[in-house]
Amino acid sequence: MVSAGDATISVAFVANANDGGSAVTGYEYSTDGGATWRLRDAGSSMTSSPITITKLSSDGLTAISNGTAYDVAIRAVNRAGAGRESATFTVIP
Repeated sequence: MVSAGDATISVAFVANANDGGSAVTGYEYSTDGGATWRLRDAGSSMTSSPITITKLSSDGLTAISNGTAYDVAIRAVNRAGAGRESATFTVIP
C-alpha cells in the first residue's frame, strides 16, 4: 500500500517468502518508475515495513515535493543483489 503525507511517501509491504536462499538485507526504492534506485535510509530498520521516502531516488538529496506526482516502486536486496521490483504506483504528496 502506498500513501502520501506532507513531503513524504510511505510504502507498506509484506516480504516475499522466496528470498532465493539468501536473507533480505534491505530494500531499495525508486521515485522515477525504476530509472534510478536508492537504498532506504539507514536510520530505520533496513528490512521492516513501511518504507518512508523523503528524498528522490535519483540523488538521495533532493526532498520530495508536495503536489508533484512520483512513480514509486520498491525491491528487496540480499547478498545475491536486487530482486524483482514491485508494481509501480503513482502518488502525489
